Amino acid sequence: MSLFVYAKREGFEAGIILKIMGFKMLGKPNSYLEK
Repeated sequence: MSLFVYAKREGFEAGIILKIMGFKMLGKPNSYLEK
């Protein structure tokens, strides 16, 4: 998923965004990591 690659590039700030996304997707916490 492009957002995950972007997060790796941008580092800490995007890491926070991914954490927020994870909290919003608690029903499927791994779905955005698998793609």
